[in-house]
Amino acid sequence: MLPTDWIRWTADNLARGVPRASILNTLLAEGFPVPDISESVRQAYQDVQLQAKRPVRELMLARSARWIKYMGTGGKPAYLINDLLSEMECQQLIEMGRRRLQPSTILGDAAPATVRPSRTSHIGAVDSDMVLSIDQRICDAIGLPLMFSEPLQLHYYEEGQFFSDHTDYLPEGKLSAYDARFGQRTLSVVVFLNTVEAGGRTTFPKLDLSFAPQMGSALVWSNLDDDFRPDPMTLHCSTPLNAGFKAILTKWFRLPATDDDSWYPGEPMPPKGTPFEKRPAPRALVDDLARAIVEGQAAKVPETDTEAFLHGADSTRPASFLVPVGPALKERAKAFARETFLSLGHENLSEATCYGVREYMCGCQLDMHFDRKETHHVGMVLCVDSAGAEWPLIIEDAQRELHAVQLAPGEALFFQSASLLHGRPWALSRGSVCNLFVHFRCR
Repeated sequence: MLPTDWIRWTADNLARGVPRASILNTLLAEGFPVPDISESVRQAYQDVQLQAKRPVRELMLARSARWIKYMGTGGKPAYLINDLLSEMECQQLIEMGRRRLQPSTILGDAAPATVRPSRTSHIGAVDSDMVLSIDQRICDAIGLPLMFSEPLQLHYYEEGQFFSDHTDYLPEGKLSAYDARFGQRTLSVVVFLNTVEAGGRTTFPKLDLSFAPQMGSALVWSNLDDDFRPDPMTLHCSTPLNAGFKAILTKWFRLPATDDDSWYPGEPMPPKGTPFEKRPAPRALVDDLARAIVEGQAAKVPETDTEAFLHGADSTRPASFLVPVGPALKERAKAFARETFLSLGHENLSEATCYGVREYMCGCQLDMHFDRKETHHVGMVLCVDSAGAEWPLIIEDAQRELHAVQLAPGEALFFQSASLLHGRPWALSRGSVCNLFVHFRCR
């Protein structure tokens, strides 16, 4: 296992929504053993999953100095957090949201004007440091991980508009259809961005509670009962607005979709079947590719538009070159790859892509990444020449355990490249490595 402070660092970053690939790159760069990283990331993720399941009463007790409790009928509480956002932040969010308004929906479907005539801005999708900071501040104030939450939305009401009685928890049949990364909605957070002149109250008729919008304050309630079942007592509405406008932010927190600790929100589902396997390539194919590399040295071209995960030793020298390979050789490589993938149970192979041979230069490294989900569902990497250098591919399996796979010349790795993180996060120490890649899209 990693040191305790590093496990805590990993859990904190997972909770904040930092991509797991970025976390792995940091841990690998620190030189921690690969098995320790796998075990510790799993432990950290389990901690975040437990954090996402904390009941509201625990959250309130931990933050009681800021939460104001309002007890509803039947003992169901709602809470207010005052001054969560500043006046300037509220104004900036309103201005940003107004530029992106579109008709509001209900669970993805068009909302009838008799139910919800307001407009919505999907402000959480905006590339803005301010929005990211506010999103994280809400999570910190509540005590739940950003990782298990929906993006921020801004809702805008004009005079006469309303949202009739509804609940925020999702119908059981909608759970997988409405963002399958998550389970049920746990907490709702409504942040009022302006003080409303008249009307526009958030009202809970079954709890006999009603709240007038006050700029910068947040209203919090649990959509579930103590057993994490949907609670119909949370029925609520936004009463008709009698003057001016009303702008609110909404934030919904969600349960994990499953207790499986190998599926991370925002990532592809873990693959089924054989995640990766090493096989020898036909000797004649490898020899012909090696000759093509020697003959193609004068025609090789530096890769100037490489993916963001590929880095060279410095910015003045290319990290890699593409060495031209004739179409006949490419077709032989595709045929070998297709035949092997079929033997591994991948029967729905579609278009094949083969760029040729990539020559990685000394000092090159590849960050952990997923391949493109549109075209690179499965991939073959065939080592043609490594000049004796050890430069293992770090790849995970279906349980998200990391493995270091060293390919010798003539060996090929077949793997589910769009659903398994992989990379070579340690710089190539000497010489160069020449690999040929074939990718398939699966129907």
